[in-house]
Amino acid sequence: NPKTRCQVQVHNFAIGSGPSTQKILEHGAASRIVSGDQGDQPLIEVQVQRLSALLDTWGLGSVGLLKLNVEGAEYDVLEDLLASSKMGSIGNLQVQFHDVEGQ
Repeated sequence: NPKTRCQVQVHNFAIGSGPSTQKILEHGAASRIVSGDQGDQPLIEVQVQRLSALLDTWGLGSVGLLKLNVEGAEYDVLEDLLASSKMGSIGNLQVQFHDVEGQ
């Protein structure tokens, strides 16, 4: 429906296996979650939240389209959605997978 108003909200956290704090390595236009020392590479520390908890907090009983691009935390998010029985409330799921260190 073209008359439906969409609202975009920006939040200052990442989606993953939270609640926790993780580090992201920025490399040009790319980024990924890392563990351990990365030498002189610039790291950004981010707060991480579970998507299932956020869906509850935001009162979202269903999601029409969920597009995941979560810089290496794809399996964590999918496992969380399955364990919390939230996967069935998602109509269309699109995932961009990333290489993860040691996996």
